[in-house]
Amino acid sequence: MNSGLFSSGRVILASAVLFTVLAVAVPGAVPAANAAKGQPSCAKFQKKIRKSKTAAKKRTARRELKQCRANAMVRNRIGNSHFTGYREDGVEFDTIYCRNGAVQNQPGLGGKVEKGGWRVEFARVRSPKNFTAIMYTPIRGGAFVQSVGFKNGQWQVGYEFGDQPQSLGDATRTDASKECKSFQG
Repeated sequence: MNSGLFSSGRVILASAVLFTVLAVAVPGAVPAANAAKGQPSCAKFQKKIRKSKTAAKKRTARRELKQCRANAMVRNRIGNSHFTGYREDGVEFDTIYCRNGAVQNQPGLGGKVEKGGWRVEFARVRSPKNFTAIMYTPIRGGAFVQSVGFKNGQWQVGYEFGDQPQSLGDATRTDASKECKSFQG
């Protein structure tokens, strides 16, 4: 009987523990669940509606599907955009959001390009020409969160507090397609 450290069961266990430690300890390692570079797909909510057995679960799934579609619509409107201006509280902003998942905050000051993906959360859409949303970008050590809105033909940018847009100030939106192409891996 082989009872040493190198018996097959212990080697597998030791290598699994080592892999787990390396995956957690390596800076910049992204779990597979967070590897997506954009907005989550709404297909899972359609499937959830079909498979729900009670009316309450179907209602919840329909509400989630509606929110997912609103988030996706806003993300499509905001992709490849460069926003500049001042929030209502006087703080200057300068941010680029790309459809490929890249975000650059303060590009005029040489801000770092984050390629980990960004997503829209808590979009409130009254119409395609009147909406607000929270833009969430995971970054090393935290998150970059900004609120974006569009109302009466005017873009607005602010900050987020309690999942609500705050201090929305007028923004200038320009096309950022060229910059976004240069951000490709």
